[in-house]
Amino acid sequence: MIICVERFKDEYHAPILVLTRLPLPDLSEFSVFSSGSRAKVHFHRGSAIPVDEEKLAILHGYTLRIFRAVVNKVIDSSISNMPYFFAPLEADWDCNKAKTGARQVDIGHKIQWEEMKIASLQWCTSLVDEDRPLTDEMVHDVIVQDRSVEFTNRHYVVRARHDLSPLSKAEDGEYCKSRRKDFEGLNNDNQPLIEVSLVPPAVNALSPTSKPVAAHTKYPAKFLIPELCFKFTIPASTFRTALLLPSIMHMIDAMLLVKQLKATFFDNIVEENHLLAAVSPPTASVEHDYERLEFLGDAFLKYAVSTYLFVTMPSDREGSLHQARQKIISNKALHLGALQAGIPPYIQSKPVVAKIWHPAGYSQINDGKSTVAAVEIKTEDDGDDGDVVSTLQSSVLMDVDTDVGHPPPPQDNEESKLRPRHFDGKRKKQQKEQSLQWLGDKTVADVVEAIIGAAFLTKERDAALSITKILRVPLPDVEQWSDFARSEALSAGEDFQRIPSHVGKTVQKIVGYKFQRPLLLAEALVHSSLPGHKSKNYDRLEFLGDAVLDFLAVNYVFSSHPQLSPGGLTVFKAAMVSNATLATICVLMGLYKHAQHASLDLTNSIAAYVEQVRVLQDQEYKLAAGENRQPGQFWFEIEPPKVLSDVMESIIGAIYVDDSYKNNGVQIFFDNHLKPFYDHHIRLQTLSDHPNKTLTEIFHAESCQNHSIVKEMVGTTLRCDVLVHDVVLASGTDTLSNAALRKAAMGALDALANDPSFMTRVCDCRTSRVDKGRQKKQHHANNAHGE
Repeated sequence: MIICVERFKDEYHAPILVLTRLPLPDLSEFSVFSSGSRAKVHFHRGSAIPVDEEKLAILHGYTLRIFRAVVNKVIDSSISNMPYFFAPLEADWDCNKAKTGARQVDIGHKIQWEEMKIASLQWCTSLVDEDRPLTDEMVHDVIVQDRSVEFTNRHYVVRARHDLSPLSKAEDGEYCKSRRKDFEGLNNDNQPLIEVSLVPPAVNALSPTSKPVAAHTKYPAKFLIPELCFKFTIPASTFRTALLLPSIMHMIDAMLLVKQLKATFFDNIVEENHLLAAVSPPTASVEHDYERLEFLGDAFLKYAVSTYLFVTMPSDREGSLHQARQKIISNKALHLGALQAGIPPYIQSKPVVAKIWHPAGYSQINDGKSTVAAVEIKTEDDGDDGDVVSTLQSSVLMDVDTDVGHPPPPQDNEESKLRPRHFDGKRKKQQKEQSLQWLGDKTVADVVEAIIGAAFLTKERDAALSITKILRVPLPDVEQWSDFARSEALSAGEDFQRIPSHVGKTVQKIVGYKFQRPLLLAEALVHSSLPGHKSKNYDRLEFLGDAVLDFLAVNYVFSSHPQLSPGGLTVFKAAMVSNATLATICVLMGLYKHAQHASLDLTNSIAAYVEQVRVLQDQEYKLAAGENRQPGQFWFEIEPPKVLSDVMESIIGAIYVDDSYKNNGVQIFFDNHLKPFYDHHIRLQTLSDHPNKTLTEIFHAESCQNHSIVKEMVGTTLRCDVLVHDVVLASGTDTLSNAALRKAAMGALDALANDPSFMTRVCDCRTSRVDKGRQKKQHHANNAHGE
């Protein structure tokens, strides 16, 4: 398998070949991140490559060199323990050509065996010779280090500076900060310098909020003298890819685990990328976690369970149905079902913490004999929790005084005086926590809902229902959606008086649906205030219609806003199905006239509400036309009679039941009446009467705690900046404070609408908050065990 990384942060990443004893299955592409930049990682299958013992030894040494350099620690593994090996490819090999080529690429002749052999035997070579001056070609794609030891700072060569020499004046005006011990001078005081940049340590590149690592030294090197440098035996372009290996191998492990989950539990029904997202909580710090799928799956589960209860409990009213539904879809019930199904071990809740990551099959050597101490590099990924779970429990101890064939370190090398680090205390605790996942009821329940959402996205209703059953949601005697119609007790509407024929015809014309069972329509219009209908009214159909409408609205906003954050989805959906919105639609459709009730108070309140809606609609439409924009939500400030939204939901429920629990009728009603209204009035910028309120609701839904609006007077003008984690999202200026604030908030909503991934890239509050909770749980667990 060939790992190909697209050009990343304007730097070339060379492909790396992964050699396994058995072929890997096809792997999907995914993204890696750094400082807001993104690149895709692709995989291409290569044909089998025969290797003899000599080549196997080279592969072993080269792979070991790669991993020791990446983790910057003394690790070792035998050939038999290594689950895979790495190999570099020739520079002219093009990943783009492989995309359009054969399914299996013949790659054996492109492996750079000589380069691998050198790297397997030594970590560095001389950069320059006494009789050969430095040229640009000599530092192309090169990493250098200024010490001849394995674990030290490394530097990418930016370019050779022929305009500078060791005698040139330093840019900062200071001649020398430090000098090498026992330094006796240079052979050539006029040799050119090389401009360098520090090679950063590996970080979690799967997180969209991944940030560059700050230099761990106070004065990082900017220029080095070639004569005093050593050339690292792995090229810079290859090592850039190697630094992504902790993230890449973590993702490969996750994808393989999902393939097993898909085949073992779900009969290969669920699409793998959706399933991977479904088992990835926000704490995993990956691009696609379960939150959007959980939003969809939650609505589907409510929809399916409500249908089941409506069918199987024909005599129960809304209150009983609601209680029964809560027992089935509560977090506790879903958690218990997931445990019975065996799902929790497949949940990927931990991020890659590069500082404590090491590859499976390798042991970290710490026997006190090493003369080389690992150099600890502070990173922003420092933390006690979160790591890929290692499959290796034992350690292999060996002497590591020198490595085979490398230049011997100076006698008084400062690294040789450092005491080898012993990995007890905090390090031991970190290693122990690698195999632990703290999963609460809600996390597991969210994963269940997300898996159901993933199944619906893959093959819609019947697939989602099948997965719901596999996840132990109790729906006896129902295996496919058509079973609901067969199980129904055909008693709906039998105790209801027929409504006047003209009412039935008018309502059917308004909604655009002809009822096969007219008594269902009568049931949908009857309020409890009508004599004889205290316990025989529309509340059952309202219960069902509420769930159906929730699902239709969620499915619509999910598909029409494929990049919108979970917080934005939640706020959007809430506006679409609110009582006020449904009541306004009921008025504009004219359905309010046909609600069957016997309450004078209701008559008066409905009439007053209708009048207010008409006036506000007229005002908003005129204002929108004058400002050359679409109208917004003009119904914010008035409280509707609940009967109006109830009638809307009950009519949806009646259509659904009359249509034998198919989606056709209700989907047509949604597309013809609700969707146009939503598209015309409800947008991210119009979700509230003041955009700042909407913005706050979105930040709250995203669990973002690091946002603010900063005000500054510039002359006579006030400037408002919307900041999210110190990043300016939008600005607004005006002479009036409220106007400036409104412009800034509106600009921020526009920015979020046009850049839906902004919060994912910038905000890590949700992950940080859960990590703190997990640390607290770990602390309590340690105390409970007397640690």
